[in-house]
Amino acid sequence: MARLSDDGQRLENLRVIFRQHPPIDVDVHYGARVVEAPGGTVWIATGERGLFEAAQNTANTVGKVVRVTRAG
Repeated sequence: MARLSDDGQRLENLRVIFRQHPPIDVDVHYGARVVEAPGGTVWIATGERGLFEAAQNTANTVGKVVRVTRAG
């Protein structure tokens, strides 16, 4: 999350609100659709990164749709 500067040239006060778990270094299926719903909830679709079995595991965020509230 960040704030656009008054001159519209840069992002300020950058804050991470979501980080992929586990971090994966693969070149395919990134996903990453980000949608803000009414009320401020953010939905993030993550790719399965070619790790189809990992996408079936609920203990990680690979290949999932993640809901992030304004509180993080």
